[in-house]
Amino acid sequence: MSNEVVTVGSVLTSWFATLRRHGAVCALAGGLIAVLGVLIDLTLGEKGGQLALSFASFFVQYHLVEYVLNRDFGTPVGGRHYGSAFGAAFLSTLGAGGAMLLLIVPGLYVAARWSLSDALVIGEGLGAIESLRESWRRTADEAWTIVISYVLIGLAFVGGLLLLGLIAELTKQAVAETTIASVGGNAFGGFISVVISLLACSLYGLIGNATAALDDVFG
Repeated sequence: MSNEVVTVGSVLTSWFATLRRHGAVCALAGGLIAVLGVLIDLTLGEKGGQLALSFASFFVQYHLVEYVLNRDFGTPVGGRHYGSAFGAAFLSTLGAGGAMLLLIVPGLYVAARWSLSDALVIGEGLGAIESLRESWRRTADEAWTIVISYVLIGLAFVGGLLLLGLIAELTKQAVAETTIASVGGNAFGGFISVVISLLACSLYGLIGNATAALDDVFG
């Protein structure tokens, strides 16, 4: 794997293969996020429950990444680093979001350079800042490949959102309109969370894990 050129095709193929290998667990994770989202919406409201849902989604995604990395690459389970993972996620979101305030492309580029941070925290036990720095180093040669992959996956998300909008329009007169919208929105949100987690694992296998192996050999 370390001698192969990483392309958009290999990124998407690896992501899809990871989804196929762990389909049941991914469906469980996405479904759990969706169910928690609906319950939180019903109890706290859509606006009031956003923070609670973010924390719940974070823990589900953490354990999904941990599971996939352990099964695919033999990374150890245990000694969990929730604080570092949350810090890395917060800083990368803040940095990429800030870059997107300037232009979309710089935001995507920053997100691509920090795309390995979660896997590095969970799989290698790095701290928040260290994982961002190491992710930036390991993705230096494949940054634009990751950006294009993001764009293609993003277009698929847009298609999904349009479909949800159509479903919402068709059910606009239904008695359970609010509940249907909540279920649909949270199901789609759960799907996005799973996709992001699996993409991080796939990139780790294609770029991060291979690079770490080379570092061990060549210093």
